[in-house]
Amino acid sequence: NSLLVGVVATNQPRKDWALAMATCAEMLKQGQDVLVWCHTDTLRSHWDIVSLVQDFGLLNRVLVTNPPVNDEDMAQLYSACDVTLGIGLGEGWGLPLSESIACGTSVVHGNYGGGAEFIQSEHLVSPVAYRIEGQFNCLRPVFSSEDWAESVNLCKGETPVVPDYIKWENAWVEWEKWFRG
Repeated sequence: NSLLVGVVATNQPRKDWALAMATCAEMLKQGQDVLVWCHTDTLRSHWDIVSLVQDFGLLNRVLVTNPPVNDEDMAQLYSACDVTLGIGLGEGWGLPLSESIACGTSVVHGNYGGGAEFIQSEHLVSPVAYRIEGQFNCLRPVFSSEDWAESVNLCKGETPVVPDYIKWENAWVEWEKWFRG
């Protein structure tokens, strides 16, 4: 009866691991029995994921997997989730987003970056502010964990809608033109 929240992301600055843990902590505070599956390259790099788990009161509620995990096992893990969190702060396609949808699991994502173009609009969370990051002055969104928790509550367990242009029978037409060109 637990709510299983998945997060698949590398451990780098443009992935907001603190937001993921704060969102899960918010849902726990609301009385939900939250479990978290984290799939990442390393627990300690830009973020100390172990410290985040401790700081947000999620001890004994987190399962971590690291690559390599075969495709079949990843599909089963995605499929077991009630929802996944797309914690990228400005990227292109975002493979974990489409992988989750392909496995029938809805994604909550920020309304920013490439993922916002194919995630259902009701599953997008608007930024509350923006900040400048790094030596190249990258514009990064800032989100409220309460807003993310609200979005999770609205879409958990729902079957995601796959946009028509992503479905292979439609995408292949454009892909083939590009490939042959």
